[in-house]
Amino acid sequence: MSGLKAVTSKIEPFLSGNFQSKRQMYYAKLDNTESLSNKGLYHVEKASVEELPKLVELLNSIPEFSGGSFTVEKRKHGMEKGVARSYYIERDGIFVSSASTTAENSSSAMIVAVCTHPDYKKKGYATECMTKLCLDVLQEGKELCLFYDNPEAGRIYKNIGFKDIGYWMMYKF
Repeated sequence: MSGLKAVTSKIEPFLSGNFQSKRQMYYAKLDNTESLSNKGLYHVEKASVEELPKLVELLNSIPEFSGGSFTVEKRKHGMEKGVARSYYIERDGIFVSSASTTAENSSSAMIVAVCTHPDYKKKGYATECMTKLCLDVLQEGKELCLFYDNPEAGRIYKNIGFKDIGYWMMYKF
């Protein structure tokens, strides 16, 4: 189960059984391009279906994502349905950073899987991928949301212009 803490806190007392885990994260949104600049983003590319193997390889190399179920098939399905997209930076023939959306609809999109390969951190790559992704989605008239619990990631999101609007809860049974 996952959702806004304001909602899940009302449901939690009625859940039977123990949770395997309970995780609280910040929930943030961005609805304008005021703090975003397209300057210097020429090396950020939008992933195509053909590039999904390299994207999945990057995602599966990120220690924080261990246990995730990243597959080419799942990514391809989301792209083909028009509910997901990914942007990346490539160096030395490998994807080194990326940011993606999921659950896109006519008015919003959720940011997921923001990452940088451990050997390429602290170069601004995640910020650049996020900025390009956010600009493109916002220019389509959609709002963006995300949830996070990593303070380093939170700094990136806030520098881009995301505002915390509450808490997101995730329960595993």
